[in-house]
Amino acid sequence: MAQISLDPAVRAPRLNGGADAEVILMWGEVEPGPDLDGRLTAVTARLEAALIVLSEIRSYAVSHGPKPWRDHYGALDESPLADRLFLECFEVDAALNVTVWFDFGGLEMIAVVLDASGRGRVAELHP
Repeated sequence: MAQISLDPAVRAPRLNGGADAEVILMWGEVEPGPDLDGRLTAVTARLEAALIVLSEIRSYAVSHGPKPWRDHYGALDESPLADRLFLECFEVDAALNVTVWFDFGGLEMIAVVLDASGRGRVAELHP
């Protein structure tokens, strides 16, 4: 597990004022050395690319999320649902696939799995 600090222009601070987002590395054990260094370099580049297109990832989450979810949460507030998605964390698996997790004030979270170019490829709700 790691954390990155986010500029308030990218994402508003947490309620406690924190500017962090967690980065959950689902790699198992990786020994220090060139393999770890290479993974960290690749992850850093993928996270930076995702932050650049974060608004597109949010839009993808809304347009590809389950319709009943969109309908329910879209009707709760006049502001666009995409604007209400709070970047909670990133998850990176052993193959370096990145998933972006958003909190939207409900009991669930919506996760967007990114493709290798940093664009959304799957949006799913998770408890």
